Amino acid sequence: MLKWASLLLGILVFAGCCRQPSETDGKKVLEARIRSQSHGLIELVSFEKTDGVRREIMGQKFYDMECTYVIGFTYDCMWDRRALALMGGGGGLFSAVRIEEGRGVKDRNSDLSRQIAQAQGYASVGFKGKQLKFKTTINFQKTEKGWVGSMD
Repeated sequence: MLKWASLLLGILVFAGCCRQPSETDGKKVLEARIRSQSHGLIELVSFEKTDGVRREIMGQKFYDMECTYVIGFTYDCMWDRRALALMGGGGGLFSAVRIEEGRGVKDRNSDLSRQIAQAQGYASVGFKGKQLKFKTTINFQKTEKGWVGSMD
C-alpha cells in the first residue's frame, strides 16, 4: 500500500511541475486586463487557445499561448490608447471612456466618430453591441508559485 501511495504522489508531483498553462489560465489573464483597463465598457465575449510553445532560457521556463478572442462593447465608448502608452502616457488596448451625450461622437458615422475620438487620444469608437475579433499571444513565466501570465 505504501508503495502505491508513493507512486501516486510521484505522478501527481510530476504532473504538477510539468503542467503548462491552460486555456482557462489564458482567459483569466485577458479578462483581468480588459476589466482593469475598460472599467466595464468592454467585455470578453469568447476566448480560444489556438497554439502554445514551451521554451526554456537559461533554466527559466516560459510558455507562449496563441489565442483568438472576441470583445463586445457594453456601452458606446472611445477606446484604445496604445499610442499614448507608447509615448509615456497612460493607456492600453482596452482603455476606454464612455461617450457622453453632446460630445459629437454618438453619430454612428464611423469616420467622423473616429476623428473625434482620435482628437481626444483614442484610436477608435465602439458602439454598444458591436463585437470585434482579435489574435494575440499571452506570455507565461514559471515561478515558484506557478505560471504567471502577462500581455505586452
